[in-house]
Amino acid sequence: MEDDKLHNDANESFRERSQLEKIQKYIAGNYATETEAAKVSGLFDILFACGPLPKKLMNKDFLEKLISYLLPVIATTDYWRRELLLSAGHIAQYIYFSKRGFARRFFIQKKTGREITDFFWTEHSIITVPDSFFQRQPSQAFIEVMPGTELMSISFQDLKACIKKYPVVEIFSRNVILQYNEHESKRNYELSFLPAWERYIELLKTHPDIEQKVSKEVIASYLNIAPQSLSRMLKKRGHP
Repeated sequence: MEDDKLHNDANESFRERSQLEKIQKYIAGNYATETEAAKVSGLFDILFACGPLPKKLMNKDFLEKLISYLLPVIATTDYWRRELLLSAGHIAQYIYFSKRGFARRFFIQKKTGREITDFFWTEHSIITVPDSFFQRQPSQAFIEVMPGTELMSISFQDLKACIKKYPVVEIFSRNVILQYNEHESKRNYELSFLPAWERYIELLKTHPDIEQKVSKEVIASYLNIAPQSLSRMLKKRGHP
């Protein structure tokens, strides 16, 4: 039974890679400017990382219409300094697709004013606060982007109009919510059952260069320990 599952997973992964390769080949051959091709190719790289996409996207006529619709409404922005993409109390107006760089989600404790980071994003990530963006609720969190980050973005209104015109795109929204739910489940498990050192090891597995991206204070807040505790832990055990 387990072998069958692994075999099916491998076949599905192969089909997804083949689908992405076909899409990339189509994009390279049908968009004259390098900027347009890079934008579209980067977007599909990120969408495939989010989850399996419908087979309808392999239909060239449909794909061409969808890409032609998306190109004018997707913006690309480079960030050369730390900047807030979203502040607590505001409704997220954009969803972001990370081509390169780093970002984090954090909350501010009312009593202490301490920043509590609970999410990191790297390249090929979809950056948003799902409840705020999809359900139009004021965000309780902040999103901060780090220097050297390149993001693509689309507004809620433009995505809503795209889904209305091409309903198959709605699977993207479901995949994003599923991805975030999986992260929340994994993080709750780690905070509940793993000691601080093991949480740190798990963080390095997914973000091996985290110490070059953010301060030890940010890392400590993600691990739910004091910065002094992180320093003592590293001094005692050494860097893994």
